[in-house]
Amino acid sequence: VMYGSSQYLNLYKSVDGGENWYNINGNEMYSEEACFNGPFEIAPSDPNTMYAGAQSLHRSDDAGESWTNASLGFVADGDPILTVAIHPSNSDLVFCSTAPLFSNTARVLKVNAENVTQLSGLPNRLCMDIAFHPTTPGTVYAVFAGFNTQHVWQTTNDGATWTAIDNGLPDVPT
Repeated sequence: VMYGSSQYLNLYKSVDGGENWYNINGNEMYSEEACFNGPFEIAPSDPNTMYAGAQSLHRSDDAGESWTNASLGFVADGDPILTVAIHPSNSDLVFCSTAPLFSNTARVLKVNAENVTQLSGLPNRLCMDIAFHPTTPGTVYAVFAGFNTQHVWQTTNDGATWTAIDNGLPDVPT
């Protein structure tokens, strides 16, 4: 099985090694704004569980064949999701970031079984990537773009508090 995407979160699936592809977008995703490189991820703990980010966080439990709105609506004033990370052993726990398309605030959010929490203590910059530590799941890393701010952040308590860990890296966008 192979997955791919084209601009604005058009998702495709192949079950024959890439010879043929078919669209797996849900109807609700088509009606939402998405980033040019709209994110989708497969859960490390279950290859049938996938998430895709538009203005809402969408979840599939059947390898992309059907989708539900995992965030129960828009996650951040309609701003589109920029990046998604799924907990290594708990496919109900997802971190995502947004691009400030409709607001002036870039956000990092924690979605846990449909509960969406905006995380604090991070810069108001585009979060370009989020990653869970593979063997210490409470540890999450977030990397930010822009100048005149710290760029690499770490939490060891599932996002309750964050610490900049740039350790002298140059002040350039990541």
